[in-house]
Amino acid sequence: MKNYLLSFLYCFLYLSITLLGFLGLSCILDAQTYRIVLMTCLAFGLGMSFFLNLWFRQDELFFLLFLTLFTYLFLGYFNLPAQTQNSYYSMIAFPLICLLYPVNVYFLFQSNVKDSFIYSFAKKFFILLCQITFIYFFTYFIPTLFGAPFLLAFESKIHTILNYSFGLSSVIPLTSIFIFAICLFLLVCRKIHKIEQIQACVVTLYSVTFFSFFLISHPFFFHLCFIGAVSCVLFSLLQISHKMAFLDELTNIPGRRALMTELKQIDAEEYSLAMIDIDHFKRLNDTYGHEVGDQALRTIAATLSQHIHTGTLYRYGGEEFILLFPRKQLDDILDEMESTRVLVSNSDFFLRPKTSQKKQANQPYMASVHITVSCGVAQKQPLQTYDEVINLADQALYKAKQTGRNKTVYNKDGKFFELF
Repeated sequence: MKNYLLSFLYCFLYLSITLLGFLGLSCILDAQTYRIVLMTCLAFGLGMSFFLNLWFRQDELFFLLFLTLFTYLFLGYFNLPAQTQNSYYSMIAFPLICLLYPVNVYFLFQSNVKDSFIYSFAKKFFILLCQITFIYFFTYFIPTLFGAPFLLAFESKIHTILNYSFGLSSVIPLTSIFIFAICLFLLVCRKIHKIEQIQACVVTLYSVTFFSFFLISHPFFFHLCFIGAVSCVLFSLLQISHKMAFLDELTNIPGRRALMTELKQIDAEEYSLAMIDIDHFKRLNDTYGHEVGDQALRTIAATLSQHIHTGTLYRYGGEEFILLFPRKQLDDILDEMESTRVLVSNSDFFLRPKTSQKKQANQPYMASVHITVSCGVAQKQPLQTYDEVINLADQALYKAKQTGRNKTVYNKDGKFFELF
């Protein structure tokens, strides 16, 4: 839940920066230059967003961005001076867009893991195309065949249905606002995607687009909302790419690449690091399966992260973790390391079944297991590289494993000592 709310905060920040930035530019630049800058940034943002969606195979967000772009182009065309007097736009097209956009976002913003990216997008595009064809055929083409009087009567009847406002005045039909609120609530509550940033980006794009419908008579703000929504998608995708590169997907803590990047930055400074390994992890996997083993890794990562306050936890690989303590000497961290190891060894971990086949009403958890960890600690010495420091910590960890596990061994002045 915390990551979910944080993702919304990031989206709000991206949106705010974009809107304030372009509002500032509008005060500095003349109208022609501002329009060129706006269109250039919009084209760049759309191009990068579509490319990154294809690269990451985010078919849900790709389709939503495509649907939003199509909606803006459609409304932008009918909102031109030559079309503003078109009764078809004011009486039918605009109310239908306001009604169908929320519905399409909710029902089509879903993916089947069995479907490929191309097939999923093609299926959604076909559904959207059928809607466009149906609407045009029955609300414009057929009435036109029967002449102008029939067209006006038909448009008037459809307009009455679409713009039913319960006696209240509104820029867009209240029915559309009601449907938007329902779909927004369902989108927020339903976990559509494992990546919280994607979920937050979808809700933000959806909300900003619908809000822009109220500003359709003000082209400046209408286009500003669109570029704000596109920039939110672009920045969110860039943030996701950073997360994919530097965060471990299983434990949601920084991974090996993030560790190496940090070590290169502090290579000239003093630091200590500890290598931590889960004892008998292979036995746990063989007994309960890899699904439970993954759950144990997440549990240990969460426990270590919560109780280590002076260092940063990284997943090094497999069942190994590394704790990095910048600007800390060996004596500064040994007590904290030992207390954390004891905390883990004195805790019982409840492993819960994940698959529907294993879940039972009278079985809240599958097993209570005792998990211990072994630790190897080393401090960087002058002229040592980070590879050498990691190697010393690994050797200390090997000594801890070799002499009985569930203990902390540290390297000092080239010698190994067991911490009691």
